[in-house]
Amino acid sequence: MKINIKRWAFLLLIFLVGAELFAQKIKPPSVNPNIRKARLGYNNIEEALPDAASLKNLIIMNKRLKVIPETISEFKELESIDLSGNQLTELPAGFKELKKLRVVILNRNNFSEFPSVLTELENIEVLDLSNNKITSIGKEIENLKNLKNLKLSVNKLSNLPPEISKLTNLTDLILDDNDFELFPVNVSKLNNLTTLGLSNNKIKEITPEIGKMTNLKKLNLKNNKIQTLPKEISKLKSLEFLELENNLLTTLPNEFSQLSELRNLSLGSNDIQRLPEGFSMLTKLQNLDFSNNRSEIVPPEIGKLTNLVQLDMNNCKISSLPKTFAQLVNLKSLILNNCNFSEFPQEITEMKMLITLDISKNKLKTLPPTIEKMSSLQTLKMDNNEIESLPKEITKLSALRTIFLNFNKLKSLPDDMEKMPELKVLQMRKNEITDEEKEAIKNRLPNVRLSL
Repeated sequence: MKINIKRWAFLLLIFLVGAELFAQKIKPPSVNPNIRKARLGYNNIEEALPDAASLKNLIIMNKRLKVIPETISEFKELESIDLSGNQLTELPAGFKELKKLRVVILNRNNFSEFPSVLTELENIEVLDLSNNKITSIGKEIENLKNLKNLKLSVNKLSNLPPEISKLTNLTDLILDDNDFELFPVNVSKLNNLTTLGLSNNKIKEITPEIGKMTNLKKLNLKNNKIQTLPKEISKLKSLEFLELENNLLTTLPNEFSQLSELRNLSLGSNDIQRLPEGFSMLTKLQNLDFSNNRSEIVPPEIGKLTNLVQLDMNNCKISSLPKTFAQLVNLKSLILNNCNFSEFPQEITEMKMLITLDISKNKLKTLPPTIEKMSSLQTLKMDNNEIESLPKEITKLSALRTIFLNFNKLKSLPDDMEKMPELKVLQMRKNEITDEEKEAIKNRLPNVRLSL
């Protein structure tokens, strides 16, 4: 019997790790060439096996694997390997023979050091080592000249080697959930970087070097200890997504308004009292989270942000809105819960595109008749107010599907509620509705899911 060494090398690996494989190219004619994913069983396994030399993609995930055998070196055509969700602490020396590897997924293992053997594989473009225990990265990482996407989140890194700046093809660098206390200035030299994640660290200061990252489109700095931003942040002319929530910011530099490409901005859970001058210049802004800040005033200039689709200002101290607020004609979601409104802001009723409104936990006593103009409204949340009655005009909101009125002072509902064609959910717990009235409501709205 002639022994196919490469095939038996593959067979040994399969029996050792109980692998799933993802094959783009399977040579034996007995196997359907259109198969993209195969789960190997125990019957005729040797006949079904591809040659090790033909395998392009290999998945061995969630197998509690502690060791990869040296036979992995036989898979010289491998372009992608996924070893996630195992218990690996190192890679075998034979791994360096996989010269064609472009994608390496090693997240959710037990690596405490960056696997040095990887630095001998110059063709790697995507490398995921997130959810490990890595404390440092050696200077050899500079060898990964073709690396484009590097994920190192949920490790124990506190710094990066200067050599990381030589990864000039890097576009995505994810360093969330590590131990950085200082902004890693070496990344500022990565001129092609478009995405940088540094959330859930301990960073107190962003250095002026950040201004060099002119191609950056996504920057995540939430859940740190940042107190100020340098004026150089204004040089990030390509920035579209900026997350700064849950820091210690009290103000923003006036230069902030020069981030003209911003579309998504998260400033929630800081200590900001007011938005900077010129904020209205961010005319491409679509999503703004300004929740949990100290602001008491919404500046009139906000009306110039006409592309806003979502606005969250919950748990601020605002008690009124400027007349210009009505100019936010594209707004679809507005969150104003736990503010200081004692009257329903008339400006909101001009928003014909609004789909979701949350104005819970205020001091509202009623709604204005002009609410009937909010023709697109589907979800209305008004829990924990002091609402005593609803205007009959609310029944003209033909798109309204869900109403939350828990913890108010309602005694009844307006006539014609049963004529609201889309109404599916009505919650009115903890009001002043009598048992008799509750039964009447149930009879009037038999197809509505009620909570009384």
